[in-house]
Amino acid sequence: MNAGSAAVIGGGFFGAMIALKLKRERYFEHVVLFEREHALLARASRFNQARIHGGYHYPRSFVTAYRSRQNYPRFLADFPSAVLSEVRHFYAIARNHSQISASHFERFAQAIGASLEPADEDLWALFERRLIEQIYAVDEQLFDALKLAAWLTHALEDAGVEVRLEQAVGSLEATSSGALQVMVDQQTALVASRVYNATYAALAQFEPSLMPELKVEAATLLMVDAPAALGARALTVMDGPFFSLLPYPPLDCYSLSHVRYTPSRSGDLSAITARMLRDVKRLAPGLGEIKARQSWTEPKCVLARHEIDDGRPIMLRQSEHHAALWHVLGAKLDNVYDVLDQISS
Repeated sequence: MNAGSAAVIGGGFFGAMIALKLKRERYFEHVVLFEREHALLARASRFNQARIHGGYHYPRSFVTAYRSRQNYPRFLADFPSAVLSEVRHFYAIARNHSQISASHFERFAQAIGASLEPADEDLWALFERRLIEQIYAVDEQLFDALKLAAWLTHALEDAGVEVRLEQAVGSLEATSSGALQVMVDQQTALVASRVYNATYAALAQFEPSLMPELKVEAATLLMVDAPAALGARALTVMDGPFFSLLPYPPLDCYSLSHVRYTPSRSGDLSAITARMLRDVKRLAPGLGEIKARQSWTEPKCVLARHEIDDGRPIMLRQSEHHAALWHVLGAKLDNVYDVLDQISS
């Protein structure tokens, strides 16, 4: 065991899992997880589509899709209490303005080892047929963020990780020994021989040189009443300026996101909502009128160089200035295993 202390900044899913690994595998005697919110998984890890990726969402990035497919069964096995398994998932391929075709999608799914089945006729009845080339049933699931947070809270406590909620780390200051002072409210909260920065959209706070590599933008997720015609099914239209409509377990409703409108370039939420709902009605008129409940806007962070292929690789990088500091970026919950495996090696 390393006799020193380790700090993890950020109590989202990635930060919590890293803290758990450091303590369970006895890398450090003392592990402290700092989270500025009142609870774990209170920001981006909670306010998202809740999709456990089976790879289907990334036909233009083979590596991201393949890693998702490999990590998918690990996530299901590790967090069964948080998995919503009774929902059937479907991907529709748009006939126009899609960057892939149905034949492309089929070849891609075969290449990553993912199953596809033609959708039943009753699902086709929801769509405007002239706008959709094909619809597939896929092997994918959802997670309940509140249940996942509850599992992690208990696991961290059992492992002996010290969780400090409502403590925002303001800065890191180097010591003569090479360790880092973790500063909260301008006071030293911990002296750590290793610090993992897992703050997602705030990564550059502790390393401004990361700024050019990151694309951070506001993302609006709309919560809507469950469409009666949809039943226990999740829909995603691929691959372009289209929508996803998925059950959102914590609120017993559906989340609606849109490739064109979810990145909130305008602060007019009523206009964003109207555009999302209008496009759903255009592509899937059989869903009927959908009523919006509320919306959430959270920062979204991706590696800028992957905007062209929609790739979502993880980043685990040592600081240019402090050997004890490591930065972590992961866009999808299921690819946390890629980070954990890299830490092991």
